[in-house]
Amino acid sequence: LEDEDVSDETLDQLKPLLNGILDDLAAALKELVRDGLVQRISFDEIPPHVEYRLTPAGESVIPILQHICRWAEHTMKDDSARTMKLCERCGYTEQ
Repeated sequence: LEDEDVSDETLDQLKPLLNGILDDLAAALKELVRDGLVQRISFDEIPPHVEYRLTPAGESVIPILQHICRWAEHTMKDDSARTMKLCERCGYTEQ
């Protein structure tokens, strides 16, 4: 959306929804960091800057996700509307 496409009224309506999503995302990231799957990297900058990266343990989950994608592709084969051509998250591509 272009800045001029969004009115202040629309932004006010979206803020509560976004805050809920951001809270959920923050909670999920904290859990992934706690479990050792994701590394949180803080930069001493203004404004504050944080990045998240997969740890080796997190990277080790990728093949498992690829197997799940293969299973999903196989089980949804007869439903073209649900067929997965590419999973950008795990890199699975239809065979």
